[in-house]
Amino acid sequence: FAGLSVIANLVLIAGVLIRNTDLRSRKSIFLSMADNFFGRARWFVFGLIATSGSLLMSHSRGGLISALAAVFALLVLILVAPAARGPWRKWFAGLVAVGGLAIVLLAGAATFDRLDALSNDSEMRPKIDAAVLRAIGDNYLTGTGLGSFAEIFPLYQPLTVVGYVDLAHDDYLENALELGIPAACLLFGTVLYLAGRCMTGVFRRRRDVIYPCAAVAATVMTGVHSALDFSMQIPAVAVTYAV
Repeated sequence: FAGLSVIANLVLIAGVLIRNTDLRSRKSIFLSMADNFFGRARWFVFGLIATSGSLLMSHSRGGLISALAAVFALLVLILVAPAARGPWRKWFAGLVAVGGLAIVLLAGAATFDRLDALSNDSEMRPKIDAAVLRAIGDNYLTGTGLGSFAEIFPLYQPLTVVGYVDLAHDDYLENALELGIPAACLLFGTVLYLAGRCMTGVFRRRRDVIYPCAAVAATVMTGVHSALDFSMQIPAVAVTYAV
């Protein structure tokens, strides 16, 4: 959720820069960008600091990885979008990179400690995934029914996985088990089709190009995180992504 908020704030800042950067000279570019950051876009800058700081202080490994992938995708899209042409883009990408590095150095130490640590969670996930894959193999055509994971998994749960497992922590595997592979592929394909239409908009739109850029970056965010957790099963995340 915080990662989607980071993307939204970055996109809104880019929108302000597209509309208000003076491209007549290097000096005018620098002065107008400074005016935009501290003037027109100041609340978006504050929002970016708050949401990115919140993301890092959650110490979520999956959240950090997926957010970095989404921010990288967003910067690439802004750099290649024809409607966003202008030397301001390199300044914007550089400032985002420097700001991201600064925030990581200030608040991200605990997150990187978690990345380095071999936790019980990281030991259990491969075993859970292997059990889910066995279950998918037995029910690959029609699935076990939407929402049935918590009832089905105990039939395949290995003895080395202790406790009640109600979610797969991988939306792709869980959907493949519950819906069956054909229906799950249709579900994933629908989202990919919409993202593909937005990708087309990045190159074809002549105004408001920040919106398809936001959509594709948000898809990268949720797509990567869905392989690491069950974020799309949380209503706030699913609704925010849909918007």
